[in-house]
Amino acid sequence: MAEIFYVYILGNLHHNVFYVGVTNDLIRRVWEHKNKLIKGFSYRYNVDKLLYYDCFGSIELAILQEKRIKHWARPIKCEAISRMNPEWIDLYTNLSAGSLASAITPSSDTDHGERRGIPGQARDDSKTKADEIVA
Repeated sequence: MAEIFYVYILGNLHHNVFYVGVTNDLIRRVWEHKNKLIKGFSYRYNVDKLLYYDCFGSIELAILQEKRIKHWARPIKCEAISRMNPEWIDLYTNLSAGSLASAITPSSDTDHGERRGIPGQARDDSKTKADEIVA
């Protein structure tokens, strides 16, 4: 099975601070943020609510998307979050090792940046719905 890489957006309680990151283990990484194990930005600003994530089949594409998201204006980030997570709930509470693995099994066909209705569907291209908002 191919490794999957995640780009994610965390927010604080009031959604006025965002943190964008990349990881190969989303559940572990968000758990680290929630338990304040890394004394950095998310620790300082109490940013630990998983609001958005996306999956990629290569670390290079994940890092490219992370950099893109970091440069998006706040309204574009909010639109991307709202498309995936209209209620702005903490997605971490719904993730478990089994459900995450089954929800993101990479597909053999390409979706050209279109979601298939499954949040976090892995893909090998780097265009997302939020990119289409900017275009």
